[in-house]
Amino acid sequence: ASFGAGVPVAYVANGATFPDALSGAPVAGMNKGPVLLVAAGSIPDAISAELKRLKPKKIVILGGNGAVSVAVQSQLKSFTA
Repeated sequence: ASFGAGVPVAYVANGATFPDALSGAPVAGMNKGPVLLVAAGSIPDAISAELKRLKPKKIVILGGNGAVSVAVQSQLKSFTA
């Protein structure tokens, strides 16, 4: 609810391991973008719905392929405006 549609950037990190999200939070705040948490191998329905609502111009993935799988990275591309 803190962000309206058309955010310039959304940050995505693995919700099971916090260091990537924690280290990315200051940059997300500076760029006025949310940090959304996914599983390594899937995007929760609530996060999919939020990405559809937000319509980010860009998605930045925090962490490597071990944190957010290549399959999830590919799925995230469909949410950018």
